[in-house]
Amino acid sequence: MRSCTILALLLAVAAPAAVATAQDAAQITLVSAGSGHREPLRHRFEAGQTQAMRLRVQSQMRTLLGEQEQTIPMPIMRMDMDFGPTTITDSGNLRYAYEITDVGVTGGENEQLNQRVLTSITQLIGTHGETEIDDRGNMVDFTYELPEGAPEGLQQQERLLRDSMSQVLPRFPAEPVGEGASWVVRSDLNLPNMQVAVATTYELRSRSGDHIELHVSTDTVEDAPNPADIDVRGSGRIRFVIGTLQTRGRVQTVAAARIRGPRGEMSMRIRTRMQVTPR
Repeated sequence: MRSCTILALLLAVAAPAAVATAQDAAQITLVSAGSGHREPLRHRFEAGQTQAMRLRVQSQMRTLLGEQEQTIPMPIMRMDMDFGPTTITDSGNLRYAYEITDVGVTGGENEQLNQRVLTSITQLIGTHGETEIDDRGNMVDFTYELPEGAPEGLQQQERLLRDSMSQVLPRFPAEPVGEGASWVVRSDLNLPNMQVAVATTYELRSRSGDHIELHVSTDTVEDAPNPADIDVRGSGRIRFVIGTLQTRGRVQTVAAARIRGPRGEMSMRIRTRMQVTPR
């Protein structure tokens, strides 16, 4: 089930804004409050909303084992997801259902690899559950169910895939902020059989009423345990509208790892471009 493992790794490194697991608000640290008028950033919730989203991931993987180097241009993966209808809990949090409704692949240079990737991601169709978040974007609850009959290899990637899909909305600091403000969210990136600590920095580039634009960048936390010597760096921008589930974003991420195995040390580098749009 090598293709499932590659898929899970690509999904995990693709979206710095989406790798945070369910952690308390203390993980968010304000770096700068910004300038001009400052006010708290908070999500505003309404019941009955729905949103159809499309995720596209384009990647290239390069491996080096001894003197043997291999470059693998992955096809562009497409994943369609439906969110909602939203409900409001007694505590005022937002709760919504989600489901993967369709997938596809385009491009790529190896038809056999394309077919393996398509077979792997097709197994995700029907994956569904519910997410609950508070008005700062912190996850309160999450449920996740794979389709009936999902293969064992896919079951083993449940947490990694969950972390990749579970956060539709960005997380906000407690303090009032103005334009140019920045804050850091420290979280765990769940890779197969390991965790790597990463720090995602958000910068408030602009705000016009409910329309927000953020610059986002992610780096590996240097002073945290890193069992496979993995380095993750990424940047991009996210646009969204407060009061909706509508998000648009483009992020490019480079993940490099050195893995020691029975045949010696293998180096791996994955460059990933991700785009999220309403559909």
